Amino acid sequence: MNIYRMTIPRFLVEDCASNAVDVRLEAAKLILCESIQKAEHFCANKVTLIVPEQRGFSGTHLGKVLGDQVVKVLNKGETFQINDGRSFDLITYRQAQRGRSCNFEVVIGAYLSPAGLDVLDSITSAKAISFIPNSEVEGRKWQSIWSPTVWGASTWKEPSIKIPVEIEEELQHLTRTINLSSGIVHPSDKNSAVNTINKIKGICPNVCREDVKCWAIKIGWEPRHARELSRLIR
Repeated sequence: MNIYRMTIPRFLVEDCASNAVDVRLEAAKLILCESIQKAEHFCANKVTLIVPEQRGFSGTHLGKVLGDQVVKVLNKGETFQINDGRSFDLITYRQAQRGRSCNFEVVIGAYLSPAGLDVLDSITSAKAISFIPNSEVEGRKWQSIWSPTVWGASTWKEPSIKIPVEIEEELQHLTRTINLSSGIVHPSDKNSAVNTINKIKGICPNVCREDVKCWAIKIGWEPRHARELSRLIR
């Protein structure tokens, strides 16, 4: 089980909680400032901003806060020096996916789609991860999985996902016994997963597929593999 993923400090800014431009600009400033402070706190040398696409980033609230000159540097694939030797870089979630085994330090996920969030949630090596959502739905979902500390206004109060202890134990046992890097591709792992799901349905016939998927992600499953596992629930 990838325990480390569960121990990474996570933070949320409710950017989309307001349609007012000035409020959203302040939210963008907040996540940047707080993330830089976390880099200082954890003695991290780099802050990485993960976005859906580089094209059009300058028009986002984060892009406007950073300013045209900084965005131009970042869009060239270059790093921008912040202070005290720390740097700031910008990558897309596709680039992050290709290099997700890299040692990220402080990460900001910004305006990510579900596919982008899958990549953010797959990161196993980071000193801190923060998220500023593009929609309340994605923000609440992320909050329910990770129970992050909220920076700034906190209005959603989304309860964390909870499952019966017996189901948690079954998922943890499955996680320990299969090849987690490939999910349930191998026939023996698939059989183990089917048996586990049958046990879970015996414990709770109306178990929520989404809850199982989210809990699996939390305890170390790749989001795509957790999705495959949850699809076994009929």
